[in-house]
Amino acid sequence: MMGAMDPSREEQETLLSNEQKVEAFLSYLELQNYDMLRYHMQACGKLMDEAPLVRHVTREGGHMHDGHIHVGNPSEDERNLYLRPTVDRAGNLYRKRKLAKKTIKIGLESTGKYLKRAYLQYSTGRHKRGRGEPFMEKCGFLNLLRDCQLLDNKTTLLDLADFVDKELDGKPEQVQGNSASVSVAVNGQETSSSSAQRKVMPLSIEDIDRLLRKTACLKYPDLKESEALVKLYEINIVPFIKQSNGADETLVQLFADEVLDVVRRHAKALKVVYSHYATLSLVSFHHSHWKAVRRANRALTLEEYVTFMLNFEVAPTLFNHHDIEEVFDKSNQNQQFNEDRLVWMNFSQFIESILRCGIRVVDSLESKISSKSATITELNSFKKFVSRLPTKESKMYYTNVLALRRKAVHEKIVMTQQNSRIGDVGRDGPGSPSAAGRSLNNLPVGGSDMKTVVAEVDDEQYKQEMIMRKKQEALNVTMKSLRSFIDEDLVQTARVQPASSEFLESELELEEFEERLKRSTWKDPKDEMKGWKTGAWSPRKPLQTPTPASS
Repeated sequence: MMGAMDPSREEQETLLSNEQKVEAFLSYLELQNYDMLRYHMQACGKLMDEAPLVRHVTREGGHMHDGHIHVGNPSEDERNLYLRPTVDRAGNLYRKRKLAKKTIKIGLESTGKYLKRAYLQYSTGRHKRGRGEPFMEKCGFLNLLRDCQLLDNKTTLLDLADFVDKELDGKPEQVQGNSASVSVAVNGQETSSSSAQRKVMPLSIEDIDRLLRKTACLKYPDLKESEALVKLYEINIVPFIKQSNGADETLVQLFADEVLDVVRRHAKALKVVYSHYATLSLVSFHHSHWKAVRRANRALTLEEYVTFMLNFEVAPTLFNHHDIEEVFDKSNQNQQFNEDRLVWMNFSQFIESILRCGIRVVDSLESKISSKSATITELNSFKKFVSRLPTKESKMYYTNVLALRRKAVHEKIVMTQQNSRIGDVGRDGPGSPSAAGRSLNNLPVGGSDMKTVVAEVDDEQYKQEMIMRKKQEALNVTMKSLRSFIDEDLVQTARVQPASSEFLESELELEEFEERLKRSTWKDPKDEMKGWKTGAWSPRKPLQTPTPASS
């Protein structure tokens, strides 16, 4: 039936809300513990206090050279530093192409048309399902600012969210939801389902116009309000609105007030982490100094983002490389450098990637735990993440799934060890399957005389057999590789012996031969002999340099 829904799937979806998923992921990163934060960040090979030290020294006239601090006049380096071709941080050339590079000139009278278009595209009302009038919420407005590339390190997502709250202070909220909302009593307290009802703050088109004017004044403080608004539309809104698909449902959920409140509690630590990894490759530039570091605007590349994931034990257990690339591309929106995927991530995009990671890890947690290819190391990481879940119900649910999978993996390891032990038994030795088969063939046919044959393995005897077998294999390899030298040694020894004495090949002991061979070669016979000395083993005698005639 269309209306029917899997109860287990519905229970799993309502097990944790989005803000609880993000909170669990941030708790797994251990951002509030300064000692653990320092431990994870030092795993990349750069100390946390290195950048402030460089900043202090370079302020007095020093500069960076090959990753080291030098005091002097960097004017010669500074003059030639930015004359190089456009390269990425690895030194590879690439073409820098923006999808919205072209600026469209419009007038102040044309802003109303694009405002209405943006309002309809980023509306989060029920009109998308054919009911009600369109209206925009705060999360939809933040999605609009994000798609128009108005978020950077200076104007972050949290700053704009606080700015919108301040501008909309006192605006009444409405309760949106189905009429058949169900109230459930939990532990004696009556709570309503979050999927049935939620508080929304509908923004009219006049509110959006006022917020965009304030944003333009923040973005371009040196211009008048009308000029700043026109410039904002020309550079940011109009080019990106024409290629935008509207509000993203995932971003609408990520930019909710409850999720942003969780991020605010960890904003200081996230800023420290971002600043630490964003300057990893900058301070190692050839002929680089701190002015170049400030000019680069501290952006994260994909390699530095992967380093962050590895240091904080998110990858490769909770996230594989496909997940990291997908989260990185979606957080960047893949618009700045779409051709070569050489994109940089600012701080707002870094926060968005953290939100996406939190929801993605929890949503795929059960499938990764239940995977047959899950190893003990991955299960230990899952166990650590499950211990960080905020609710008892979610901990109990995922702990049961994890316990079943750990038991299956343990049984598989024990079975593999037993099979390996049985397979290592000597092929024809006592206790092997072939020996048991021969003993079965010798039994009489009569049923009364039939006895059960048990293949037992003696540990000491098995070890001795394996040692002798390895010695024999090594001896065979050595004798095979030295066959030509043994033949030559036999011939020379036969020539040295007197004619009356009878020479037997069995009298040539292997130990005596190897001793003579050791004296005549560079290395022992067990070390793949390279470089023979000139001597008895050389087919040709060494060349003798003529001595100069005495005058």
